[in-house]
Amino acid sequence: MIKIVYAGDRDIPLIHLLMQRAFAEYDMTDAPSSAMDETMDSIQAAREDGEQGLIAYMDNEPVGMVRFQVHEDAIYFYRLAVIPEQRGCGVATSILKELENIARIDHKMSITCRVRALVTRNVHLYQSLGYKIIGECRVHKASGQEVPVAIMRKHI
Repeated sequence: MIKIVYAGDRDIPLIHLLMQRAFAEYDMTDAPSSAMDETMDSIQAAREDGEQGLIAYMDNEPVGMVRFQVHEDAIYFYRLAVIPEQRGCGVATSILKELENIARIDHKMSITCRVRALVTRNVHLYQSLGYKIIGECRVHKASGQEVPVAIMRKHI
């Protein structure tokens, strides 16, 4: 069973750890994820600026998390992370379903995210849950690489 809970300030080290474990696979690519550059201080600063988070647990062990911001009419999420050994077990889907519940309770009209377009497993996951690609952009990395990004949205 997967349990989803709101993250508090005391969970910042756990959020950082889960994010680092999940995004490590991109570290050796031509365009590493900027998630690997984040620190506990940067996460704390984002929380002070209104960011919220959810943590997923399986058998009382932390296995995933997401960070998000609640805007006037939408929720924007990012850094959805599931540790590699728990992928394919429904963790990401459970996290996203909880975000949908939050959106409904807060009377938000949609949920939006940006995802690397070349990581098709993530694009397909979001599409299977009702997200649509509404735009594309390119993120310019410090290494000079450009990463194609799909902007995805689900109406609630």
